Amino acid sequence: MTERVLVTGATGTTGSAVVEVLSNHDVRVLAATREPDGYGGPGEPVRFDATDPGSYGALGEVDAVYLIRPPAIGNVERDLFPVVDAAEDRGVQRVVLLSVLGAERAPFLPHRRVERRLERSGLDWTFLRAAYFAQNLETVHRAEIRRGELAVPAGNGRLGVVDARDVAAVAAEALLGGHEGCAYDLTGPEAVSFHDVAVVLSAGLDHEVRYTRPSLVQYAWRRYREGVAPTRVAVEGGLYTAARLGLSDRVTDDVRSVLDRESRSIAEYVEDRRVMWTRDGGAREPGVELVDRPPERLLRVANPLLARLLRSPLHPVVSGSLLLLTVTGRRTGTEYTFPVGYERRGDRLFVTTHHTNWWRNVREDATVEVVLRGERRRGRARVVTDPDEVAGYLADAIDRHGRRYATRLGVRLTDEGLPTHDRLRDVAAEEIRLVMIDLD
Repeated sequence: MTERVLVTGATGTTGSAVVEVLSNHDVRVLAATREPDGYGGPGEPVRFDATDPGSYGALGEVDAVYLIRPPAIGNVERDLFPVVDAAEDRGVQRVVLLSVLGAERAPFLPHRRVERRLERSGLDWTFLRAAYFAQNLETVHRAEIRRGELAVPAGNGRLGVVDARDVAAVAAEALLGGHEGCAYDLTGPEAVSFHDVAVVLSAGLDHEVRYTRPSLVQYAWRRYREGVAPTRVAVEGGLYTAARLGLSDRVTDDVRSVLDRESRSIAEYVEDRRVMWTRDGGAREPGVELVDRPPERLLRVANPLLARLLRSPLHPVVSGSLLLLTVTGRRTGTEYTFPVGYERRGDRLFVTTHHTNWWRNVREDATVEVVLRGERRRGRARVVTDPDEVAGYLADAIDRHGRRYATRLGVRLTDEGLPTHDRLRDVAAEEIRLVMIDLD
């Protein structure tokens, strides 16, 4: 009988790689995502949201689960333990959990609390305690590396940086069975400082990268301005502080023991992925252009109709991808209601749009009303006009969701590949604005 595996976080750093590896085996792979309609990767897309028990039916169709803790989830007892309960109830045989290096010595970490819940369960489990991902250099720090700097508050500390592709390969082996009850510490072949990383980047790219060593406060403030949730900023700050204190510099051979090969070095990773940070982009960099915006007159007619649809019982038809937003005119006091594409990360919404007359009415720290999946919510809006910040968000969102997602952000990629920060910045400087809404 063909093995059936559910991979949570199938669009994420390790989840997408796990799906890809398993797709080369005789395995039925269910790629779990909150929005399966927009999924374009391998495997069979299926809706799954750890915070929505109504989506747990997917657990009844599989033998094994690759389980991650989404960064937005801090209360694992409330939001992740029910997934373990449902897995037990629905006959899942084993769970492979993505954890963090050193979790066994840190009982306060949410990863360790999930580990202990699995240890108490009747499920076969495997823990993958991974070191700092090399992929953070492209998913978190890509824009700044393109500018020629690497800004993390880690001092001279060293980490056993691991390639997420190696973690995914180990996860695939564990999901296929034979590693039950094991906890693997997954690191790269050597511990490196971020100064070492900057040297490797400088040698492999078309420009120099400097390690700037900001303070923890400077780093946290910059990440907050980029729209990162405070809980995630706190986790990142803890990780870099541990490195600064010399608590993250160990390496292991667990990757080799499972895969029978050495783990990838940071130099190999940079060589494989250099197009992520090069300024010229080479032949693989696509052109970037604005998506044509409907004429203002058409929007005046269409928006009231869409507003009615989103407030009606038919809202589920479109509310998974559209947000109904109401803002009050800065000078006139008139309310403007219109639908926009959005991305949600916890209780923060991200909206990108062309700089229409309506958006000029959103003032700093304005109160707005949204209809989100049929639910009315209020929030505080902050408009980001700095092209560098907008370009950083666009790059991160395209990384998270794939090239096809670009049109929802208001831009079109005209060729294969991924755009450089400079090209995204040029487009953002023309007309793209980013609005961040913190829900009450």
